[in-house]
Amino acid sequence: MLGLFVVFSLSRIQIDHFSEHRFIEWMRNNDIYYIGDEYHFRLGIYLSNLRRIHEFNSAKRTFKV
Repeated sequence: MLGLFVVFSLSRIQIDHFSEHRFIEWMRNNDIYYIGDEYHFRLGIYLSNLRRIHEFNSAKRTFKV
């Protein structure tokens, strides 16, 4: 269910080119490549996870993700 939300949300937001570049670098570093709908689906997951990490790390905690 979360995956469908990510795809739907991705179609409604403007993607930051820097974040997309970081996703492409991640694919290269891990020797994983996506194209077409799969690319956009995985990019949405990547951006969602990146946002969650930034939100978590911005809180005062004893550790960071």
